[in-house]
Amino acid sequence: MAGTTSSWQIVVAGFLGRLRLDPLFAGSPASMVQYVIMIRRLNLSKFRHHLSTLAGAALLAMWATGCGGDGAVQAVSKDIDVVALMEQLESTKSADRLNALIELGDGRENSAPALDAILEVLTSDKDAKVREMAAYVLLQMGEKSAKPAIATLKEAYAKEKNPTVKLNIVNAWNAIEPETSPSQGMNATGP
Repeated sequence: MAGTTSSWQIVVAGFLGRLRLDPLFAGSPASMVQYVIMIRRLNLSKFRHHLSTLAGAALLAMWATGCGGDGAVQAVSKDIDVVALMEQLESTKSADRLNALIELGDGRENSAPALDAILEVLTSDKDAKVREMAAYVLLQMGEKSAKPAIATLKEAYAKEKNPTVKLNIVNAWNAIEPETSPSQGMNATGP
């Protein structure tokens, strides 16, 4: 066995799946004796410990972020005071309107009673950041809650000049009714 070079071929089967180490000597599979000698030279207990620690950390991270069995993060709606936030949307200060929209976005489908006020902000607010956030709130509300907004989204998309606001309108439109979205048939690099 002297003079032969050894290496390990690592085979990983799926995320957090089985890990198989295949010993190779000079590019060919190892004999059982060579395999046993290599195992003794390596401290595989440390390797297994580190692998199990990594697997545990990954599972903990998935649990902590709310990943379900399908790998998607589950959104949680926040309880909000919709009436107070609707009043705040009428403020003369854009920062107040923006803060109200942030809270409404956190409320997700609980923000449905404020849909008309959000659409009013989207179509008529002078501040682009506020209009951008209004479109984002519609995205957060989801298909079921924001479905009545499609006609207004189409109008807002047609008249909007700010590209960032327009992008958020398209994102909301994709979340609500993707089959009619202006991005239909486009990929990440364009048409």
